[in-house]
Amino acid sequence: GHNEDGSLYAIAGGDVYTDELINSCEEIKISDNAYPFLIDNSGNILVHTNDDYLPKIVNNESVFTNAADIPEYSEQPEMGKITFKRDFDGTKRAIATVQLSNGWTLGYAIDYTTYMKGMVSLVVIQLVIMVVCVVLVTILCAVVVKNCLKPVDKLSVAAEQMAQGNLSYQLTYNGNDSVGVLSEKLGETNTALKGYI
Repeated sequence: GHNEDGSLYAIAGGDVYTDELINSCEEIKISDNAYPFLIDNSGNILVHTNDDYLPKIVNNESVFTNAADIPEYSEQPEMGKITFKRDFDGTKRAIATVQLSNGWTLGYAIDYTTYMKGMVSLVVIQLVIMVVCVVLVTILCAVVVKNCLKPVDKLSVAAEQMAQGNLSYQLTYNGNDSVGVLSEKLGETNTALKGYI
């Protein structure tokens, strides 16, 4: 439609099928010792592994369990953070939640032991990767240092030969670096000494 001033206005509507969302949440399965839960923006529990918390029809009216009425959920964890709590069945669980765009809270509770096994596996994998990286870097450094010291070793041999009086020894290193310049000067010194003898 149009307003009196000619501007366009519109109203859009649509049905939101919560059954689809609830069914999708119920299908989430990470492990046998874990479950998802869904809480609407009024605090009503819509998905949970404990049937006592699920919505019911009583006298043709929907009856919900509010998360604030349950000790385990009365204090909601910070969104995106993992907290550890005793659950309705006494099991210690790692609980993570995220707020959906509609204001609802989607959470997942996993048995603490299962969670920690996963964390230990991650730490072990990271340690193995670190050790492999340290070994590779050490090998790479050793190769680089060895290649850098080869010309210095050759100069050392040449200087030792000159000190022992062998002025016919020829240097074989010709580089454009400071070691190459030193090699060239040592060769010039050798030639000059030959001229004096």
